[in-house]
Amino acid sequence: MGLVPHSPDRDDQDFPLLEALRLRGPADVVEWASRDSSIGAMSWPEVHHLDSHGAIRCGFRAFSRDSIRRWAEDPSDLHRSRREGLAAGPCPPDWLIIESRQRWMTSGVLVTEADAQAFEVVHHELAVIGVRLLDVMIFDDEAHWWSMGQLLSGGYVDEPALTWPTPVLRPPARGRASSRTRRRPPTR
Repeated sequence: MGLVPHSPDRDDQDFPLLEALRLRGPADVVEWASRDSSIGAMSWPEVHHLDSHGAIRCGFRAFSRDSIRRWAEDPSDLHRSRREGLAAGPCPPDWLIIESRQRWMTSGVLVTEADAQAFEVVHHELAVIGVRLLDVMIFDDEAHWWSMGQLLSGGYVDEPALTWPTPVLRPPARGRASSRTRRRPPTR
């Protein structure tokens, strides 16, 4: 969708600490990525829980095997994060997923229709537990970014949006049980 701007004359020390960041839309995340070279280079996704002002209040760093596609198949880690966050104190219901992908680990195609479908599934799944998925932003190791929310909103996608987009989502698939009601095989 776009390229993360890189300005060598910027002083990274002027950029706010993580606690001081305010993420109000994809543009703020792209700006953060322009200052933090680990975004796009990490091998794990991060789930940030944002307050009403866009401040990161809690969240978790997932495993390298995790992705929006995997969570569409099994959202149990996201459910656990919500339960643990609420048990520890106030846990904001607005979530942002930042996923880094490296080109050398893929066949060269980083973002596909499968990501948009996974966004829809996870969006619906999280709504069941009182969470609003603001966006899933994917960054690669060549400084490209994609906003699943922007892609699904039908709006302009060449520049990052200033506010969280409102994706146009299909209704959840009929017959798909929520992970809260899905039976797991018994353990022995």
